Formats: sequence, C-alpha cells, structure tokens
Amino acid sequence: GGLSRQQFSKLRNKKHMSKRYVLLFSIGMRLTVEQTEELLISGGYSGFKDNDPYDSTIKDFIRKRNFDITEIDNALYERTGTCLFYQE
Repeated sequence: GGLSRQQFSKLRNKKHMSKRYVLLFSIGMRLTVEQTEELLISGGYSGFKDNDPYDSTIKDFIRKRNFDITEIDNALYERTGTCLFYQE
C-alpha cells in the first residue's frame, strides 16, 4: 500500500485526526472494513454507525472493494447531500 508498518502505526496512533481524514486514508489505502473500523476507533471515533447514511454508504463501498471516488461521492451526495472527496 505504499506505507511501511511504522508509518501506518504513526498515522493510526495520531490524535485528533478528523473522521473525514481517516475515511479518505482508508479508501486511498484500500483498507478493509475491519481495518477502517480499527483506524476510526484509534482516532477517537466509535467506528461506523450503521444507522448513519453517510457511514453506511462508505462502509458498503469498502465492503464491496469499490474505491472509485466518483461513485462514492455520487452515492454520498444522493443519500446525504454531502461528499467525501469533493469539498466546496
């Protein structure tokens, strides 16, 4: 994935990283749902919230191993009115 274990560990243990950053990193590194959950929790978040349309959309894409940023943003915009990658 382009990062050594040491670099990944530094990112994983970083305090105060935004949830958006964690998700961007997870998708960019093509992490699994389990790895993404671990990274979210290490960043101080509770993991994916299944009742949250934003979280469940991203989780579905990761589970399906679909890391197409355009498809992810289109689905997010349709379901929530916001995007992960494109920020106005």
